[in-house]
Amino acid sequence: MLHLLQQTDYSSINLVGFAFVLGLTKDMEIQNRIESEKATYGDILQIDMFDDYYNLTLKVVGLMNWMNNNCSPLDFMLKVDDDVYVNVQNLLIVLKTVNASEQSMYGSVSVGLPNRYGKWYISYEDWPWSNYPVYFRGAAVLMPGSIISSLLAASQTTPYFPFDDTYLTGLCSSKAGVKVRICDRFFVGGAPEIPEPCHVYTSITWLTDSAEHLNRSHWATEDFYKNVTQCVVKQPDGVNQTVDPAKSHDFSFST
Repeated sequence: MLHLLQQTDYSSINLVGFAFVLGLTKDMEIQNRIESEKATYGDILQIDMFDDYYNLTLKVVGLMNWMNNNCSPLDFMLKVDDDVYVNVQNLLIVLKTVNASEQSMYGSVSVGLPNRYGKWYISYEDWPWSNYPVYFRGAAVLMPGSIISSLLAASQTTPYFPFDDTYLTGLCSSKAGVKVRICDRFFVGGAPEIPEPCHVYTSITWLTDSAEHLNRSHWATEDFYKNVTQCVVKQPDGVNQTVDPAKSHDFSFST
């Protein structure tokens, strides 16, 4: 978020705040470290639920409830996992082209089948159907503040489901009448260890696999926008052309 504050276009964006969202822990040593971090940097929001993978839906609903009570009115909320890199230059482009009053949320689509084994196992009792609804890949989702109360209301009458992306952006969004707006470049599932300039230019967020990868993503992004590295694309006539970093990429969202 410091990177966002440093952007020349930031004057048009009022950043209310940012935080690492955690649940509770039974380990007092970890809890003491959390409280020390919060006292030092003021960047931790702890939700009243135990932090467990199958409690992610409780965490996200708790976050939205906190946002609704403490940050209303709010134009947009960006929720990203802690292993996701955000290209704030491209995020700013998106924020300037979407409407905060529109009942929509923005992300990259995921269409999957229920897994009956492994990490994403779901029983037939919890989900008896053969397909999931269309939903966003939950690692990065942008939502207007205007839809938070509608999603919260929908969550009150939607049976609990442990996978927060399917629950929130698939089930609750449909019940609340919120449109799912899709751009495959909003969240990219992976990136080279040193992201290439054209990847930086055309991606809003992407997954990283280590702290080093996150740092390399940052410096690759810095180098591209400072014109240290170039994105070269082949035109229909076969001629290579260098992309101007100052020229915004077109991120179009479909429904």
